[in-house]
This record gives sequence, structure tokens and C-alpha cells, in this order.
Amino acid sequence: MIHIYKPNSKNTGCAASFYCNTSPKTGELVVFISVIQQHSWNGEKRTGSFQENKGNPEKSANIKLNQFEVGEFINSIRTYREFSAFHSFGEDKTQIALTNWKKSENEKWFGLSLNRNGIKYKLPITSGEAETIKVFLEGVLLKNYDKSYDYKKD
Repeated sequence: MIHIYKPNSKNTGCAASFYCNTSPKTGELVVFISVIQQHSWNGEKRTGSFQENKGNPEKSANIKLNQFEVGEFINSIRTYREFSAFHSFGEDKTQIALTNWKKSENEKWFGLSLNRNGIKYKLPITSGEAETIKVFLEGVLLKNYDKSYDYKKD
């Protein structure tokens, strides 16, 4: 699991977790992104709190990525190209985007934005965080393919 926390003094920060669970149907690893909006800011300690918004559907969301979206996410980070996807399930409508953000001439960051039913979550992702996410996602795909490949047939 990868956790990225980005609180700020304006109390508009966001946190995201990238994690996987095993699908009970297929036994494969499935990737999720969990996001939560910042709840409060402690000016003395210069820290933000997110815990109070956990489980609040107006302040947090979980998004499942299919294997091709995982591949697109990896490709986006590798090539510094933008990626977007749209999910619709019942009344839930979710837009996912990974956009380019040039922090400086030499720093290529990303912006992760999710919009679920009009509730927006925005998270800046540094190049180091993006590389960590990419390696994590590659590992999930490789593990799934390694499980499904029958070495005895070759």
C-alpha cells in the first residue's frame, strides 16, 4: 500500500492510498485508489488531519482500476502523458485524470484528480511518488500474470 498525504494550511489538502486486494471471483490482485479530503489544519504543529473524513461519502471515495487502466496509469507516468478514464456504476459517475504538472524546468510532477458525482479530489504527485506508484502498479500486473501463466505447458 502506498499512502500520500498532502495537507495544507488552507484546509484544501487531499490524501490518497494506492492498494490492492484479491478478487474473490478471480483470485487476481485488483488495484484501488482511495482518496480523502483534509478535515482540519493544526497551525502550531503544521499538520493536517484526514481521519475525521474517513467513511464520509461526501469527503472520501474508493475507485477500482481495471487492468487496462493500470496499464494506462503506468504508461502515463513512464511517458509523461496524460491519462483519463470515466466510470459509471448505478448513479455514481467518476472521472479520473492524471495530468502533467511542470513544477519547474527540471521537475516533472503529476496532478491526480478524481471527481465523483461533483465532489472533487486533487493531489499533486512528485516525480519520486509517481515512480513509486509506477513500480507498485507494475508489480501488481506482473504478479497477476505470473499466477495465470502455466509454466508446465511450455
